[in-house]
Amino acid sequence: MSQNEPVLATIVVCESDEATLHLLCDHLTADRYEVLPASSAADALRFCRYNRPDLMLLDMAPSGLEVIRDIRETDGVEAHYDPNLPIIVLAGRADKSERGRGLDIGADDYVQKAFSYEELRTPPRGPDEDRPPEATELSKASDQLQVAL
Repeated sequence: MSQNEPVLATIVVCESDEATLHLLCDHLTADRYEVLPASSAADALRFCRYNRPDLMLLDMAPSGLEVIRDIRETDGVEAHYDPNLPIIVLAGRADKSERGRGLDIGADDYVQKAFSYEELRTPPRGPDEDRPPEATELSKASDQLQVAL
């Protein structure tokens, strides 16, 4: 990323697998996102508190549900989290109940591991096209962020 190009958004990437964390951070940085890498739930919450990110990519293992709850249940002032922070869950299980739990407590979308970076970047399909829940795109969330910014 050149110094003259503006940052598109700030993204917290919370991933317990170091190789996946580095891969996501490298790709996102190359695509002009400011990336805050977090290898633990505590790191992710600290980044959310002090950096006010635009988006979070959140690994469900081991404490993803607690992170979502902490962010969604905050009043936005006392805890210094944005309760409306878009959260995309990265989960290893194909179990639909895990996806449902994450979405029920406030995640905005879900990507099933193993995924390719291109899956996160693919433009959203039209409203009439069937789209499996696990085919989530980073571009959808960033489009929402661009409207908010």
